[in-house]
Amino acid sequence: MNIRFILIMLCLVVTTFAKAEITLPKIFSNEMVLQRESDVLLYGWADPNEEFTIYTSWNDEIVAVKTGNDAKWQISVKTP
Repeated sequence: MNIRFILIMLCLVVTTFAKAEITLPKIFSNEMVLQRESDVLLYGWADPNEEFTIYTSWNDEIVAVKTGNDAKWQISVKTP
């Protein structure tokens, strides 16, 4: 077999598994309003033990999150 073909197939397989499946409850949506000057609990589901980041535009911060073995995650963020 051609080594180039094998490398291309390997790259396709690796990128297929690298896709994150992060979901949020339906209460979180575009253009939603959050209570100001408070701690807001964000939560959802992803693959077990998956690591990802959440970007909060109001304070330009990135927060690291990791799911547990039950595939659930939650984080509290401060609003201005």
